[in-house]
Amino acid sequence: MTAAVPMGDGLLDGGLVGVLPGHVADRLAAASGTGGLRQVSAASRKERSRNAWFRGELRDEKVFVKLYAVAARGAAERLVARAVPPEVTTRLLGGGRAAGLGEYAVFRWQPLTRLPVGLPESAVAAGRLLAAVHDTVLPEPEPEPEPEPERGGGPERERGPWPGPGQEAGPEADDGPGAAPYGAGRRTAALPTTEVGGAAFARLLDGLARQAPDLFAEVRDRLTGPKATALVRAAEKAGDGPPPVLLHGDFSLRNTARDRTGRPVVFDFERAEHGPPEYDLQRIWGGDLAAIPGGQVLFTAAYRAARAEDPGPLDRSLLDYARLACAITTLTAARRTQDTQFESEGRKILEGLT
Repeated sequence: MTAAVPMGDGLLDGGLVGVLPGHVADRLAAASGTGGLRQVSAASRKERSRNAWFRGELRDEKVFVKLYAVAARGAAERLVARAVPPEVTTRLLGGGRAAGLGEYAVFRWQPLTRLPVGLPESAVAAGRLLAAVHDTVLPEPEPEPEPEPERGGGPERERGPWPGPGQEAGPEADDGPGAAPYGAGRRTAALPTTEVGGAAFARLLDGLARQAPDLFAEVRDRLTGPKATALVRAAEKAGDGPPPVLLHGDFSLRNTARDRTGRPVVFDFERAEHGPPEYDLQRIWGGDLAAIPGGQVLFTAAYRAARAEDPGPLDRSLLDYARLACAITTLTAARRTQDTQFESEGRKILEGLT
């Protein structure tokens, strides 16, 4: 697992975003070349993000503008959104850095309907979408030019106001280099690489201990016991196997949808990294897929069939390690935000593994 990402030097400080002063939208509009920009508020505290969202217009079309709390994540999302095949993602129109505000991206706004939870077709669609992401090879990024007045940039989510069934929400897709054959293992220095094994696991434990010492004391025996220790060692050995792929970084049904034509799309790449494919299943495997009858089997079959080359069966030790890491980061984040429901999700993952 990678180390914590430092906040950028922009407006947002990493806390959950509330209502921002009106001049923020005006300054962002001037930087992005958009008009009529207004902030999009989350429907509930649970849906609030560390990023800020705005809607507006750009050259007579509706756009969704995302302002990032972490500069590196804005750059990562723009890089990945341009490279992922345009038929499976939302359209990035532009982006850059707004002085005093931070990194931003502009996406075309279009109606999106989330893939329904609990249905077999959602597991199949999710498998195909993740295959497209994992087959994508990123170019080395070139320095971005200063944003021109007529250009703009796009959307976000970290528990954000993305659509529920029948609701509308935000983005559409951009032309880019697209997918490349599996197995190249090509990485770009623009994105971090997920670390697997004892040293990375120790850093996760340290993060939980510092954030919530009482909670760490409660679950310590599970995290340092024989089952967890064996799992970490097995994953460390397995991590030396196949070449890494481009990871979405926050993959679940909440970051997938169908557009107005019915095609499935995937979005929200700000946490993208390189690493083992199994790492992208850390949350969806025991969550959305487990809620679908035969969901894990359907997903895996669709994923393997859609890859440029069949990568073979999932490595169970890497998958379980990724889920264990997810449990720790979930518990850590839940205590930081005082989100008791999120904490219960972390506890459930941990109890199922140890």
